[in-house]
Amino acid sequence: NFFIMKKLFYLVIISFMFAACAKQVDFYPVCQHEIRLHATIDSKNTKSYICFDGTYEWSPNDAIGVFGNKSNNDFFEYKSKSVFIGFVPDAEDSLKYAYYPYSEQVEFKDSIFIFNISKEQRAENGNNAPMFGNIQNSSIKFRYLGGVLCLRLAGSWGCFDRVSIVSEGEKSPCLSGTAVVNNIYADNCIYEIENGSKEIAYEFNVRSNINLLYVPLQVGEYEKLHVRIYHKGELLADRSMSNFM
Repeated sequence: NFFIMKKLFYLVIISFMFAACAKQVDFYPVCQHEIRLHATIDSKNTKSYICFDGTYEWSPNDAIGVFGNKSNNDFFEYKSKSVFIGFVPDAEDSLKYAYYPYSEQVEFKDSIFIFNISKEQRAENGNNAPMFGNIQNSSIKFRYLGGVLCLRLAGSWGCFDRVSIVSEGEKSPCLSGTAVVNNIYADNCIYEIENGSKEIAYEFNVRSNINLLYVPLQVGEYEKLHVRIYHKGELLADRSMSNFM
């Protein structure tokens, strides 16, 4: 068995490396209802899109959700140069919490935070693993709510249009479904998926140049993970991982 910690697993087929995560976000009021978020990366080992030269930056389509006394899952979209812009109902609202990535289907009540990790997804550049952060003194430091598996999709199988990751074993955690964080205020809070699927799959455009895939994993003990590569329904490769920490 192996145990997925809150680290970043970097896999070159069967090779691994780890990375932590932290991101600083500052809020600046611009006008009555518009808020400008300036996101700076305070560590090389962060959530953000990882370039081949080792630098880190936000993805062009990144967005976060913000909660406050009156704000309820307000949408903030990435613009440029680490700036996010969004609108809140009240310019005097006290913004308290933010999460990544943005979704319309989240629930936040008392200390419970609920979101969904879809079983079927469209592959994108960048790491969309869920994060949450408290807003204090006009800044946020995001933290992972689970683990991340990074797959380098390089091999001799040629074109592919689907990658499936399967968790094998009766007690192995689910990979997709409704994720619940029971105490979002805790420093080491994590999400749990109790009645979900043990598979998560990504559809690729055959002309896509994506060769790094970031897969969110809940913290837990896994017996085995399968990574399966497909093209038009035909299985091209099946790689498995087990007995590592």
